[in-house]
Amino acid sequence: MQNRLAKIIKSFSLLAIFLFLSISNLYAGITGTLAGRVIDQQTGTGLPGANVIIAGTYLGAATDQDGRYVITNIPAGKYVVEARMIGYSRVSQENVTILMDLRTVIDFHLSQRTI
Repeated sequence: MQNRLAKIIKSFSLLAIFLFLSISNLYAGITGTLAGRVIDQQTGTGLPGANVIIAGTYLGAATDQDGRYVITNIPAGKYVVEARMIGYSRVSQENVTILMDLRTVIDFHLSQRTI
């Protein structure tokens, strides 16, 4: 009886492992990541609090104290990405390609402007 129970448990364990691996492959590779820095063009220092936005989506991020940003879970495709901050000119980059399971790096150099 114990031998039969052990075989049943082993069979269910193998089935569970197979299902887990099959399902995890379905969800792998559908999004990518965008990261980089927003930099003051004159001084070369990072700009904290700048906004980086992917046009036409609700995706975006604010930069940290060093001007770095990371946007995750972006569906693969081509986008227009814009960096903006009060007191600086907006800069946009067209045809930014986000690839599945990869990180795309884009740095923005913003120049100061008068308000």
